[in-house]
Amino acid sequence: MFAGANTERRERMSEDDRRPPRKTVPWWQIATLVVTVARFAVDLVRKGWEQGPGVIRPRGPLPPAAPVPPRVSA
Repeated sequence: MFAGANTERRERMSEDDRRPPRKTVPWWQIATLVVTVARFAVDLVRKGWEQGPGVIRPRGPLPPAAPVPPRVSA
């Protein structure tokens, strides 16, 4: 087929017919997204935004940082 094969058909089509049909999202995909976002939100509320979802850390203070050796200027 060459490039101008469908020109007559396109000219007969109305403006609405040229648009592709709308694609619908299945209900189960929307439900899965809602449940995932809800679980994420519950994790953030329980553990705090800084730690994020899925992170298990003790609530106590962090251990002291390793000492930094002094800089030696040459």
